[in-house]
Amino acid sequence: MESLLEAFSLIPDPNALLILCGVGDAESTIQRYSDIDHRIRFLGQIPRDEVMELQSRATVLVNPRTNNSEYTKYSFPSKLMEYLSAGVPVVAHELPGVPVEYANYIFYTKEQTPAGLADKLIEVCSMDPAIRRRRAEAARTWVQTQKDPYTQTERILKLMASVPLPEGLEE
Repeated sequence: MESLLEAFSLIPDPNALLILCGVGDAESTIQRYSDIDHRIRFLGQIPRDEVMELQSRATVLVNPRTNNSEYTKYSFPSKLMEYLSAGVPVVAHELPGVPVEYANYIFYTKEQTPAGLADKLIEVCSMDPAIRRRRAEAARTWVQTQKDPYTQTERILKLMASVPLPEGLEE
């Protein structure tokens, strides 16, 4: 979270606004940054419907997780699915646990640093809104049609059916 706060502090636009919601270990850090930078708003824990409304109105959604821990090789940040489903552009660092097909829908940073994140946020926010909207809508459609529970279950069942049973267990 601190990398996102550092990145935001590098964005010179006085009208930029960073809204953060939720609870957790980073609350004191967020509060410290928001005391210094009036553009950072920390809402704490708010009802889910309010979070969804804020997400739908955002210019961009950010997942600031970096590839600096071993677990990122084996994990997928579920927040990405929520963000991609929102129909809003998503900025993130590329992680080994996220399949390559997601690169068509996520605006990845060039560097996994606060400066790299700031550069990508400035780039995406400076894009033609119609281009941002098209990519975000493509992401939402892709998640709804290719990553929904039914399609994923079908893929798992096909995979299971393709694996031969060990000798002696055949029907």
